[in-house]
Order: sequence, then C-alpha cells, then structure tokens
Amino acid sequence: MTRREIHDNPDTPLTVILSPSSHTNHTTVMMGVSWQTPDQKVFIEEHLPAYFQHLPDGTVKSAFWPDFFNKWFKAWPLPEPSPTSSRRR
Repeated sequence: MTRREIHDNPDTPLTVILSPSSHTNHTTVMMGVSWQTPDQKVFIEEHLPAYFQHLPDGTVKSAFWPDFFNKWFKAWPLPEPSPTSSRRR
C-alpha cells in the first residue's frame, strides 16, 4: 500500500491511499480529510518505531498502548462533559 499526502490547503490536508486490488490490475484511490492535527500526526509518527518494536513479542497491548495513551491525553486532554451532553443511565 502506498500513502501519499496532498497539501493544497494546509488547513485540510488530504491523505490518499493507493491500494492495488488483488483481483484486478487497477489501483483503488481512497481520499479523506485527515482527522488529526499536524501536531498529533507528528506525535503518532514519532511513536511508530516503538509500536513496531512491540509487535514481534506481542506486547503492543500491554506495553505500547498504555504509554502512548498516557502521553496522548497529557498533550490533548478530553474536554470536560457539558451539562447538556448525553449521559448513560
């Protein structure tokens, strides 16, 4: 799979994923607006080597994700729920 990014407008970067189809000679193009901010994208990319280090020994769930999310939510905390937000009862 090949990933290309288009930055015609820096406020709405698009990611294009080119995926060769297994049953045809055509390439499928999937485009969408990026969900993460530029800083979040850098954060994710900086943590990819650690993710891949944990894959062979199966410790992604127990060692990588807890550390990753701890750092993520320190950098980007969840907003406090508003009084009008729906609550589960």
